[in-house]
Amino acid sequence: MSTKYTRGWIRMQVLDGIVEIGKFTPGIANSDTELERQDVLLLMSHLSGRLNKSIEWNRPQPRHGIKVSTVVGYLEIVLNSNGTHEESESIS
Repeated sequence: MSTKYTRGWIRMQVLDGIVEIGKFTPGIANSDTELERQDVLLLMSHLSGRLNKSIEWNRPQPRHGIKVSTVVGYLEIVLNSNGTHEESESIS
């Protein structure tokens, strides 16, 4: 039986992770906050350790920053997948 991760739970983990890696103070970041790629990579590493799952960011670099809402949507797909290699490749 696999765990179903909800969007709200993932969002709270992402916002908490942003605070824990030292990028924002609590209450400042929201879904429209833009992060730099290195911050997202650090956040993925942080969440991988917290959730005991391997999470890699394999999205291309956008012109501007990466929004928190994009990170949440990506994590929702990755965490709720069955863990097959083909599914994670189709996300990119």
